[in-house]
Amino acid sequence: MQALERPPAPELMGPVEGSATLRDGERVTIRRVRPEHAPLLGRFLAGLSETTISRRFFASVRPEKVLDGILQNAADPTNVSLVMFVGDGPDRRVIAQAEYFRDGPTAPGAEAAFLVADAYQGHGCATLLLERLARGAVRDGISRLHAVVMSENYQMVEVFRLCGLREEEQWGTDALHITLHLSEPESSSSAA
Repeated sequence: MQALERPPAPELMGPVEGSATLRDGERVTIRRVRPEHAPLLGRFLAGLSETTISRRFFASVRPEKVLDGILQNAADPTNVSLVMFVGDGPDRRVIAQAEYFRDGPTAPGAEAAFLVADAYQGHGCATLLLERLARGAVRDGISRLHAVVMSENYQMVEVFRLCGLREEEQWGTDALHITLHLSEPESSSSAA
């Protein structure tokens, strides 16, 4: 019986910010969240469906409150908050946002969270952002990222399962607790 072939581990030493390409070939730009991104983030958040917001926060949350949280997280030097843009100039818009919250000022772990515009779900946004978050985490001395994902959010579960890093899962009542080990690629733990 042949083992399931996993993708290669992500390149953890590359840049956090910069351009990237979605699965369909569309070019995107990934940047750390800055205060001047607030208007674009506000429009992005206002356009998210209730389902998307609920999957991220496990409850209904007002876009203004989410925006405040993103900007506060971005201002904390122990965390990383990223935003993904498409377009240029007046056509520039946010299509995804991801961040990690360090478990403590010098803790080896951090919680990762993602928001992707409904029209861009399944295009590779979360996969690209997870790789960029992992790069930032490795630079910051973080050895593992963890997340709590609603069981119905199968797309996000697959992002973690197929990222190429060793992962552990623990099922809760209606959520999956996932831990990614940044220093241990899946390929090295599965080689026999």
